[in-house]
Amino acid sequence: DCHDSAGVADRCVAGAIYNYTQQLANCNNPSFKER
Repeated sequence: DCHDSAGVADRCVAGAIYNYTQQLANCNNPSFKER
């Protein structure tokens, strides 16, 4: 999610990239689960 206690835009972008990467990992590795 794009949420940060300070509402920093950089955190939002980094979070979006991280989430996107995690989604790709989930698609490629069904055994992988989000923490």
